[in-house]
Amino acid sequence: MLELKVFQTESAKTIAARYAFFAYHPDRPKKGNKPRPFFQALSALTGAGKTPILALAVSMMRGHFTAEPIVLWMSKARSVVSQTYANFAGGKYSELVEGFRIINIQNITPELIADGTTPLLLMTTTGLFNNKEQSEGALKLYKKDNDLFGDQSPWERLIERLDGSKRRPLVIVYDEGHNLSEQQTELLAELESDAYLLASA
Repeated sequence: MLELKVFQTESAKTIAARYAFFAYHPDRPKKGNKPRPFFQALSALTGAGKTPILALAVSMMRGHFTAEPIVLWMSKARSVVSQTYANFAGGKYSELVEGFRIINIQNITPELIADGTTPLLLMTTTGLFNNKEQSEGALKLYKKDNDLFGDQSPWERLIERLDGSKRRPLVIVYDEGHNLSEQQTELLAELESDAYLLASA
C-alpha cells in the first residue's frame, strides 16, 4: 500500500479545500453567467512527488463535484506522459486514482465522455491539441469523425461533455506547467474547465 509523506498529503488536502471554498463561494468570479475556473499552481523540487500530490488532490476534489469529472492530464514530454500513465494504470500511484477510467486521449469515444457514472482521466501530450488552426491542421482531435463522433470533432464533444442533459466537470492538470504558452492557454480556455492545476519545479 502506497504511503505518501505528510507534506504530500497535506498539500493535496489544501488544494482540494481551496477548490471547495472557491467553487461554492457566493462571490466566485464570473464571466457573464459562467463561473471562472479555479487555478492552483504547485511548485516543488524535482523528485518531491508532484504527481502523487496532484493525483490525490484530484481524487479529493472529485467529492466536491455534482457529477463524475473528466480530468485532462497533460505534459509536454511524451516520456513523462507515458511514465505517468504507467504509474496510474496499475502502477505505484494507481491507488490514488482508484475508480478512474484511465486512457490516452487518442482512444476517447463519445460513450466515454457521456458516461457520467465513472470518472475519466485522459492522458495527453500538449502536442496533440496545440494547433492554432485546429481543423485546418493535421491533428485528429480537431477533425470531424463521422464514423465515431457524428458531425463533431472529439474536441467539440469534449467541450460539450454532456452526460444526458448535464455537463460533466472538467479538471485540467498540467505537469511541467512552466511550458504553458499563450496559445495553449487560449485553446484550453475553449474547454471551459472547472479547475486548472499546474505543477512545475
